[in-house]
Amino acid sequence: MALGLNTGSSGGDFTPVLKYDARSGRAFRVDRSQDSSGAWQTDNVEVTNGFTAVMDLENIQVGWLLFASGIAPQMTLVPLGSPLPPSPSDQHKQGFKMMMKLGKGSGGDLREFASTSKAVLGAVDDLHTAYQAGAKENPGKLPVVAITGTKPIETKGQGQKSVNYAPIFEIQKWIDRPAELGGAATAKAEEAPAPKPAPAPAPAAADSDEEF
Repeated sequence: MALGLNTGSSGGDFTPVLKYDARSGRAFRVDRSQDSSGAWQTDNVEVTNGFTAVMDLENIQVGWLLFASGIAPQMTLVPLGSPLPPSPSDQHKQGFKMMMKLGKGSGGDLREFASTSKAVLGAVDDLHTAYQAGAKENPGKLPVVAITGTKPIETKGQGQKSVNYAPIFEIQKWIDRPAELGGAATAKAEEAPAPKPAPAPAPAAADSDEEF
């Protein structure tokens, strides 16, 4: 895939986000809550270890993003495969946005994942290639993706060197599109094959869709 973007609000009426910090190679669930005075506060909850999520790679969007201190993220997005729009400013960077449903061990809720980090873009590019390779054999399904490690990415410029850590994404299995990502609640029942006389033992919990 060639990664060829919705504006949040200061209140609680937006989809919470999943953040990956390429400088440390760690993933965080960004949770928002109100204190007793009604003021909003942000808590970064690390979910790197054991991270899993159903990622909606079918509907990934690409374009121009601006993450700046003190303002809501600015995103100008188009569906993957559409021509990129003009950059709104010289401060915007190319990036992506997609939705995901976290596994129960990572929080279990719907999250928005967006980034302009080149380390993350490369990892999502590879992930989307793997998604395309498996999508034909898994019609109507989405991949369950895990972070299985990180890969150091060294960059040099102006006499300086820096190291970021790209996530290593791995598709572990495919499941029916969850309702939170627009899946039909009856899809699983309609697509289920007829029962067989001697069914195999039920799969272990780790292989079950119940983790989502």
